Amino acid sequence: MIRKLISHMDIIFAGMLLVLLIIDSVNSAMQFIDNGHTKRLIGLLCLCSIASGVMLRAKPPVKRRTGSRAPAGGKAPVKTVKTNKQNVRR
Repeated sequence: MIRKLISHMDIIFAGMLLVLLIIDSVNSAMQFIDNGHTKRLIGLLCLCSIASGVMLRAKPPVKRRTGSRAPAGGKAPVKTVKTNKQNVRR
């Protein structure tokens, strides 16, 4: 839950800073990049990025299974084939 929240916060803060950078390049008299609010946004983006990186490194790697997967119910159904003499399990 926290990992998802922090990764979403990274995207939001980066988007906000990108918009401020574009607006500042169009109208530099507004000084969007050179004020206290933007510096706080940059600080929050840095903190969220560091936390996201630490959580990513702390998460154990996921082992991927190869081959066919069993259905959601658990065990795969046993297939039987009728022959002349008996049922043969496969």
